[in-house]
Amino acid sequence: MPVGVVDVGSNTVRLLLARGATPVLSLRETLGLGECVERLGRIPEAKLHETAAVVASFVDAAWDKGAVRLEVLITSPGRQAANGDELLEAIRSTSSAPVRILSAEEEGRLAFAGAIAASGGPGGRQVAVVDVGGGSAQVAVGSRRAGADWIRSIDLGSRRLTSRLLAGDPPGPDATAAAIGRYLARHPEYAAGGSGAARRAARRCS
Repeated sequence: MPVGVVDVGSNTVRLLLARGATPVLSLRETLGLGECVERLGRIPEAKLHETAAVVASFVDAAWDKGAVRLEVLITSPGRQAANGDELLEAIRSTSSAPVRILSAEEEGRLAFAGAIAASGGPGGRQVAVVDVGGGSAQVAVGSRRAGADWIRSIDLGSRRLTSRLLAGDPPGPDATAAAIGRYLARHPEYAAGGSGAARRAARRCS
C-alpha cells in the first residue's frame, strides 16, 4: 500500500511515493519560492498559483499510482513568507490531499529520523543531522536509540548562506564550517546531512 508526501520547500516541490522502503513514484519541480522570500519577503500571486498547480498535479499522479495515504507538507516558505497563510490556502484550494505548514521542530525531528534510518548510524553514540534547505537549516542531535533530544532551526539555508555569508565559489570547508558551526552548541561524534543541498555542498567544498 503506497504512502507518499509532497514536500513544498524553498527551492523545489517534491513528491515521493513509496511502498515500504521501495520508491513507487518520485517527481520534482524547481520553483524557487525561497528566492522570492529572500528578495521580496513574500510570495507573488503568480508564484502562489504556479505552486498550487504543481502540487495538485503531483497529488493527482500519486493517487493514480495507488496511494492510500498522502500528505502535503510546506516547510520554510510557509513559515518565513509574510503571506505564508496565502500559500497554505492556495495549495489547499486545489489539492485533494491534506495540507499543513510543518513547524521547524517537527521538520528537524523528521529529518533526524529519516537520516538515521537511511544511514545506519551508530546506535548509542551522539549523532547530529543537519537538514539544509534553501531558506533554513534544521540541526538535530540525539541517538538512534533515544531519538532527537536537541533540535534547533536556523533561518539560514543554502541560498541565504551563499548570498549573505559565503563570497567564494566554492567557499571551501573552512568558510562553510565557520558559517554553520557557530550555531552548534553541542559537539557530536558523528554527523549526517539530510538534503540535496547538503550533498551539493559536500561536493563543492571538497
